[in-house]
Amino acid sequence: LMVTPEREQYMVFTDPVLTGHDRVFYHSNSTAVFEGFKGVEDLEGLTISVVGGYSFTDDIKAFLGTDKATVVFAADVEESLRWVFAGRVDCTIQDEVMTLHVLNNSHKWRRVVRMLETPLSTYTWHMGLSRKSPVSGMVDDINAVLRKLDENGTMARILGRMQ
Repeated sequence: LMVTPEREQYMVFTDPVLTGHDRVFYHSNSTAVFEGFKGVEDLEGLTISVVGGYSFTDDIKAFLGTDKATVVFAADVEESLRWVFAGRVDCTIQDEVMTLHVLNNSHKWRRVVRMLETPLSTYTWHMGLSRKSPVSGMVDDINAVLRKLDENGTMARILGRMQ
């Protein structure tokens, strides 16, 4: 999870578990021009799908809140990718790891859906625990285990399976 002020009200978070990137995914036959892409402002005039309720960095949230692009909210990554595949939207903004995992499990989509090289944002993911849970008092212990998993390569092997 990304740490947000709203989530901090009811959750405690571990140290960062992984670094994530929001990326633009598009159909290889798209008529939208992505050449020379540098950032979110280059998406002006496009129809973009995002998953409703996802957390984005402030610059992406600000852009999506303007009338510079048409934003369509999907229920999940799969629905966004279906819309890209069908040409209903020009592109989708998604978390790289999660979307590559979905694409790698879909022979149909992975052949035609492309990812822009330039990430829109970089952020850290954390494990989140309810403040009401008795486990929330064990964050230091959980962080120690996460460090060990990172040091011995287990975390990299787990995350490598998702890509």
